[in-house]
Amino acid sequence: MIRVKYCAPYFQNLGYVLYKPNCIFVSRTCRYLRANLDAFAVPEHFEKDYAKNIVVEIKYVSEFGEQLWDGDEYNGVPVGYYAQVQHYMYVTGARKAVICALFDSTWEMRFYEIKYDTDFVALLLKETETFMGINVGLKIPPKINSVLDKEFIKDALNILEEEPIAITENPDMDEKIVQYKELKQNIKTLEQGANDLLSEITTEYLAGQRPTSPLCKVNITVVKNTVFDTKAFKEAHPELYKQFLKNTEYSRTTIK
Repeated sequence: MIRVKYCAPYFQNLGYVLYKPNCIFVSRTCRYLRANLDAFAVPEHFEKDYAKNIVVEIKYVSEFGEQLWDGDEYNGVPVGYYAQVQHYMYVTGARKAVICALFDSTWEMRFYEIKYDTDFVALLLKETETFMGINVGLKIPPKINSVLDKEFIKDALNILEEEPIAITENPDMDEKIVQYKELKQNIKTLEQGANDLLSEITTEYLAGQRPTSPLCKVNITVVKNTVFDTKAFKEAHPELYKQFLKNTEYSRTTIK
C-alpha cells in the first residue's frame, strides 16, 4: 500500500517507473552478498545502464523510533538503514538509493536520498569478509551482543580458568562503567516518575475525573490471579519440596 499510494507517484514525477522485483539480487563479485529490495526505480526510457537505477527501501517509523531519524549523520537516516541501502547499491550496481519513510505520529511521508558511499562500502565489505571468514568459515562466534548469551559466557569463563590470559588496564572500560551506572540510575528515576504519575492518574480517575483527548484512555480492572504458595508448601511438605528442586546455571556480571 505504501509503495503504490505514496512512493510510485513520487518517482513518477522524477521520470522513473517503480516496480517490485520478484527475485533476490546476487553480487557478481561476492556470491554471499545478496539484496532483497522493497522496490526498484528504473528510468522510463531504460538503456541498460544499471547505475541509473534507484534502490528503494520503504520504512514505517513508529512514534518511538522517530528519535533515530533526521540526525546530522548518514543523510538523516539510522546508520543501520544507511548500511542496508549501501549494501543493496553495491549488489545491484545502482548509485543512488531513496529511503521512503512513513512516520506514524504525523502520517507524513519523507524521502531520504542517499548516494553511493565508496568509503563506507569499502569498510562494509571488509567487515563482511571478516564475518564470513572467521565467524562463518571458522565457526567462531561474533562479539557478544547481550549478557543473556549464557552459553557463550560459560564457555569463555571455562577457557579463562584453563588458560589464564594477560590482564591489561583499559581506561575505556572505566568510561563505559560510568555510563552504565548513569543509565541504570536514569532508568530507576524514570521508572519512579512513571509509577508516581500512574498513582496520580489512578487516584484522579477513581475520584471521577476523565481525560479530554480521545487518544488518552484509562481503564482500571480488577485482576484475579491464582499463584502457588511455595513457602507454605515447603513448610508443610519439606521432603516432597526437595524432590522437585532443579539446579540451574546462569551468568551474572556485577558492576560496582
